[in-house]
Amino acid sequence: MHPIVEELIEKKLNIEPYLLSDYGVKMTREIVIDDYYAIYGKNRRGEISLGLYRCKANVDIPSLYPKGMECIFLVDYQGDTMPYLPDTVKVIYMERCNITKFIHKFPKNVQEICIIKLRNLQKLPDMTYLKKLWCLDITVCDLKRLPKLPECLKFLSITGNLEFSTSFKSLPSNLVYFNIGNAYKVIKVPDLTYLKKLKYLGIFRNFIPGYLKYLGIFSKFRSKHNPIKIHKKTKEMNIEIDLTDRMK
Repeated sequence: MHPIVEELIEKKLNIEPYLLSDYGVKMTREIVIDDYYAIYGKNRRGEISLGLYRCKANVDIPSLYPKGMECIFLVDYQGDTMPYLPDTVKVIYMERCNITKFIHKFPKNVQEICIIKLRNLQKLPDMTYLKKLWCLDITVCDLKRLPKLPECLKFLSITGNLEFSTSFKSLPSNLVYFNIGNAYKVIKVPDLTYLKKLKYLGIFRNFIPGYLKYLGIFSKFRSKHNPIKIHKKTKEMNIEIDLTDRMK
């Protein structure tokens, strides 16, 4: 893997190893009540963090923010509207929330957004004003297409969004890492030579019958399997192309 790609992956706030230890928040204070569970502290990078879990829709979330909050973990939030976040926030992590509405803009200084298992999330708002956003990771949602993205974005991963499709046009010019997983409508990759800084292109699809049945999409996609076609000029780019079609 290219050193620049490795550097981005290392830079990204890695959540997985910390799932069993409060998402990596070193706790200094906690609040446990029926309406929510809040953990205050710092993440593994030393950023002022709030972990907010099973929060009910009627809770005044901004009143819970610590001064100078830089990172928020919002998990199992029952409300359908993304809460207001202050401009001090650099990292947003959302998992298993019911959010579908974005009345408030994302914080202008946000650098990383990670969205996991927002099952009802079909679209995201315009993000072109986020001049510091370098990482966007969207996993197992219902996203149909990409929002408008800022040119500063370097890391883009869209996995497990089954109905996702893209024309690959107008991707951010600074994109280095682009990964698409189990987006069954993506069957062609056009000429990407306009992405001068791209170093990694990953496309993964799992057509194993048991997996498709588990997702409830066996009849919809199994019979429509077509090999992914990559444009000749894209193949000739000096990039790593990781293409995987699992059939059995």
